[in-house]
Amino acid sequence: HDILASVLLSAFADHAPIARLALLPFDPPSVWQHLEHDEADLALVTGMNLPEARRRPGFDEDFQVIQRKDHPRGDKPFTIDEFCALEHVLISPEGGGFIGATDKLLAEMGRSRRIACSLPSFLLAPALVSGSDLIALLPRRLAALHMDRVDCFDPPFASPRFSVDILWHPRRQNDPSHVWLRSLVARITADL
Repeated sequence: HDILASVLLSAFADHAPIARLALLPFDPPSVWQHLEHDEADLALVTGMNLPEARRRPGFDEDFQVIQRKDHPRGDKPFTIDEFCALEHVLISPEGGGFIGATDKLLAEMGRSRRIACSLPSFLLAPALVSGSDLIALLPRRLAALHMDRVDCFDPPFASPRFSVDILWHPRRQNDPSHVWLRSLVARITADL
């Protein structure tokens, strides 16, 4: 998961300096296949039911709005009118989507927003937002890591929340290196 990437990389450097970390694109239909074929050790997922997989809770998260430093909008809290009037970056992990959970929430309030750009990863959003007048919703913990380049605000509505679970293949349950990796990820997610 995007939020874990930098923290996990730092933990690898401290605890397993010769280990390498590969973050794979998120493709929901192939998550189980990647685990089954040992193409991935763990999957960090939201709202995915894979009965074959072993699972442990990771963490719960909500969103903040990010905008560039010195945005013409100023630094006051967002109103719903401002939020809807500005152009947005949407993160679509499957790629190319222009509707997310926030759009459904806005529709229930009789509102909408304009998505100017769709990205496949939250990690790309701070760079794009910091160099433009676009805004984006980012997971709170990830937004906090980029406060040197963007300003963070609570959204002007109850933020959508999500839970991240850690999944793995049952045959890896007692593999010592896998137990170590799972416990490392669990410790990191508990501290987030």
